[in-house]
Amino acid sequence: MAAGLRICHWSGLPKAAEEFHLRNRAKEDVTRVAASFNAYRHEHYRLNREAYIQRNNGVLRDRRRKWAERLCEYLFVHPCVDCGEADPVVLELDHVDRGTKLQAVSFLARRGYPWTTVESESRSARSAARTATAVERPSNSTGPKFTEPRCPRSPVLV
Repeated sequence: MAAGLRICHWSGLPKAAEEFHLRNRAKEDVTRVAASFNAYRHEHYRLNREAYIQRNNGVLRDRRRKWAERLCEYLFVHPCVDCGEADPVVLELDHVDRGTKLQAVSFLARRGYPWTTVESESRSARSAARTATAVERPSNSTGPKFTEPRCPRSPVLV
């Protein structure tokens, strides 16, 4: 074999040493050719795409549930700055300075953004109670209806 060539264990072909990933740069411990390994990863994903999607959907579902619980706990501790209302069902996080607003806190939590992002966004907002008309939904409402409590201490919305 020519000097500077190594055999890639993914493709079985001789490749230049510069094409290999280094596991440990200090020891120059060569593991695999980058292009061969990337091709393997892409093929593995293509063959297992549904499993990846199902796993990620489960992770996001669990994360959304955890973030909702954390937001409810946050609202229990931070009542309305105007009237002192502490019921998370009627509280909203209101951004005082719209210029610093990244996105609505509920949007970030539902989309599964990292908790650090959700938390920093909620800290830049203040708790405010919605008006009574905003809380009461008409019977012909087409909006989402919750079948389980949004918070451990809140009533079930139907």
